[in-house]
Amino acid sequence: MKIINYIFLLFILALLAATVHVSTQKNEFDLRESYFIHAPKNQVYTFLNDCRNWQTFSYWKQADPSQAFTFPANTIGAGGYCEWEGNDESGKLITTKSLSNQLITQKLRINNKGASFSWTLKDSLQGTVLTWQYTGAVNFKTKVDYALNGGVTMGIKHAMKATLAKLDRTIQYELNTFRVDLQGVTKKKGCFYLGESINCKTQLVEKNIRILLPRMLRFFHKNKLAATGAPFVIYHAYDYPKGYSKISVCLPIKDSIFTSPGSQITSGVLAPFSCYSTRLKGDYRHLSSARKKTRSYLDKNHIQENLAVPTVEVYTKSSSQIANPSKWVTDLYFPIKPIQRVIIPVSVPDSTATLR
Repeated sequence: MKIINYIFLLFILALLAATVHVSTQKNEFDLRESYFIHAPKNQVYTFLNDCRNWQTFSYWKQADPSQAFTFPANTIGAGGYCEWEGNDESGKLITTKSLSNQLITQKLRINNKGASFSWTLKDSLQGTVLTWQYTGAVNFKTKVDYALNGGVTMGIKHAMKATLAKLDRTIQYELNTFRVDLQGVTKKKGCFYLGESINCKTQLVEKNIRILLPRMLRFFHKNKLAATGAPFVIYHAYDYPKGYSKISVCLPIKDSIFTSPGSQITSGVLAPFSCYSTRLKGDYRHLSSARKKTRSYLDKNHIQENLAVPTVEVYTKSSSQIANPSKWVTDLYFPIKPIQRVIIPVSVPDSTATLR
């Protein structure tokens, strides 16, 4: 009996010692981790700058699969955010500053406790060096959890390294996995639409689409407008050699709507047209490959583009619906002229000819 009491006393003393040890550890932490990402700096920045992508590489999401994410109309750049609820925690991540291809800062709230992220990007041979600074504080329960895994610093550093490693794998797979399918000749249906137009350098077209598309979605949400289909882009002009383009990012609507003079948002009508359809499954950076493959097919098969009608791209499954770029679906419609069918005359024997 004395032995049992002695063992119990030792257990109590050990528990008290562990409690004191955990209690005396600092609540605050300020940690940095650098990691080599096998992708160009602009691709890493674009992926990190969209809060919708956080769920695809976060260590804490992998550790707690119950986390369910919700997204506002805008998840990109300063002011963009995401929220989640899980068995162990609820959280919100909001971008506070975004310098193109250089720096992203974010505020994080986990169970009503604040923290901050800072992501710094630097060019490196065949990739990007990404430095992540994570500053925050932990509560007693979290300190106990980390105490079983070497302490707060070691536990958080482990999570940061795992997150960065997953980010590297995710970017490589998500941005480089794509497929282009030539669909064939079809008829593109017309519609009324609301859209925002912009003149820009051709190399900035995709960047501006990423900016304008969330803006159009926010406009529809704010004004309680209903879109009748997927967002689409009209290419009024696309001159790669001269580096000039004019595009409109649009959402289809049921009836024509008049907008006030001077408004950035304008209404229009997309007339139906004959076209050749191509489907891209993957990130928007592969749109150029889809265009090239389509035009090569048209040239090879002597199908002429109708340059009087603008090309249209429909974002059938876009970044506003799916976080994974490899699963985005874009349908491209290239206007074509009527296909001329050549009829070769066939000689028919004269039935009145005399047989010899």
